[in-house]
Amino acid sequence: MVVGTGGSSSPSAGKLFDPPAGRVIVGGEPRDGDPTRYRPIHVREPAPWSAVRAPDHPYAFAAFEVDPGESGGTTRIAVTVYDSSGPEPVPFDTFALVRPRADATGQTRTTPGRKEPLTPSGYGPSILPNRA
Repeated sequence: MVVGTGGSSSPSAGKLFDPPAGRVIVGGEPRDGDPTRYRPIHVREPAPWSAVRAPDHPYAFAAFEVDPGESGGTTRIAVTVYDSSGPEPVPFDTFALVRPRADATGQTRTTPGRKEPLTPSGYGPSILPNRA
């Protein structure tokens, strides 16, 4: 999920393409006079997947509230997007991501290269702090 522009120091909301598209770097070419530096080669790529564009909120951040759910049920992540261009953050969009828990689908949660399943918290035994 992409929220915002990734830390732009100046608002870029006024530069949004209509219809939604992205300016993507697809390569580089040597700069004149300095073959060790490259100039980016850009193309415009359609972005039909772009769900929300909020030019009135040029600075924003998202907060995530995770409800792991009960065994055999669903996991829910509530996302609230806040406008942070003023002195106080103001929520302007909310949505939820919901999916069945791994134990509800019969799947085993593992990490590539790890032989044992992850614990319910998502951390393997070697990562858990010693709480003795």
